[in-house]
Amino acid sequence: MFAAQRIEIIKDFLIKNKTADISTLTSILNVSDVTVRKDLDKLEKDKFLLKIHGGAVLCETETTETISRINISNHTAKSKIAELALTLIEEDDSIFIGPGSTCFLLSQNIKRLKGISVVTNNVAVSNEVMGSIKRTYLLGGELKDINGIPYTSDAASLESLSKIFVNKAFISIDGIDLKAGITCNTLNKANLINFISNISKTLIVLADNEKFDHIGMYQAASLESISCVVTNRCDLDEYKRTFFEKNIKLLTTFDI
Repeated sequence: MFAAQRIEIIKDFLIKNKTADISTLTSILNVSDVTVRKDLDKLEKDKFLLKIHGGAVLCETETTETISRINISNHTAKSKIAELALTLIEEDDSIFIGPGSTCFLLSQNIKRLKGISVVTNNVAVSNEVMGSIKRTYLLGGELKDINGIPYTSDAASLESLSKIFVNKAFISIDGIDLKAGITCNTLNKANLINFISNISKTLIVLADNEKFDHIGMYQAASLESISCVVTNRCDLDEYKRTFFEKNIKLLTTFDI
């Protein structure tokens, strides 16, 4: 099969499915991984697709437009949280950035640093940092949406993470509770955070004050899994005391 024929088949597949993994394409085209990767390289240069870890996703103008329309509630507080979280990142760090608006705001600041490698399932984050940092890895999987921010989520995302280790993981959550730990309103996001807590040396939670004493539908991880919580403020003494007892660092923009 000629290269031009392979390219057309890959294009048709992505138009229909939005995402494709290397193994599926090698099976369809009956060629090697190397050949498929070369074809993907060409299509990425043509801005038809965006290569991700283990495959590719279709580039659509709608995706860019969606990112520009991101609806960020409590924007001022979250921006300050993102700025404070940036101080926890050192040059040459390898980090994971999860889904959510606060994580997206963090990615806007990372470009100031040198030698950073980012692993993410947040499409807005990958688009923001790609080309301005050392490495960007976008995890594969089904595309979903949280408040206008597209992200990949399913078993494929977890499989992509199985051979990756990062120094620090930055996650946003839907609730944090002394008994329930950190929780999310979707099972996929909870499973992802649970997995991340095992492959990251440091798990850092980005949460505005509205998340405290609130419980989402699914537990993502216990409090013991957390290394640090970055928030705008924490007015609940029982949380401050518990964090101190469990050696969880609490950073608040309110104190700066």
